[in-house]
Amino acid sequence: MSAPRAGSVRTLVCGIVVVLAGTACWALYGVQAGLERRAYTHAGAPPAYVQLTAGHTYWLSIPAGVRRLDKVGVQVSSLHCTAAEAGQPAAALSVSPQGKDTKATDEIASFRSGITGAVHIECAGVGAVFVSGGGADGFDWSGLWLILASVLFVIGIPLTLSGRRSLPSGPVGDERDDDDLAPSVLFGSDD
Repeated sequence: MSAPRAGSVRTLVCGIVVVLAGTACWALYGVQAGLERRAYTHAGAPPAYVQLTAGHTYWLSIPAGVRRLDKVGVQVSSLHCTAAEAGQPAAALSVSPQGKDTKATDEIASFRSGITGAVHIECAGVGAVFVSGGGADGFDWSGLWLILASVLFVIGIPLTLSGRRSLPSGPVGDERDDDDLAPSVLFGSDD
């Protein structure tokens, strides 16, 4: 048996480094997902106020979306929501509700903002809601970490397996060929 080829060792080491980087990205995803306040991360209550810009369209979301509305007895077709700027009374918010057969996981309605500023939004029967779109919810860092982890695993695992497969299976420097050994050496002897 010969010594391992340098290319095999490099492939194995590169694969292990890439898999470790993927594992680090996966851990960052888990931490960040627990910190982000979005309907789909289930990391807590919606923020008290969101920053809106006049003329932009935003989406209202709750965990489990329209299915949750059904469970709490709120008809999505007659959804009533309010918006209030800090220190101002709540006013009715004109929303376009999702249909009962929507494929959206968490979204329940959309609206076009008529104001620019920090706003608190609630819907009857569910309370405060998550607002996404525009700059209301910020960048999705957990999504970035998840995609990076997935890409690194897809590259690193085959590299690691390829590098390991190219290495010799026995100890380095052991030039014995198992075919040359007597059966008593291979299976033990009763002597």
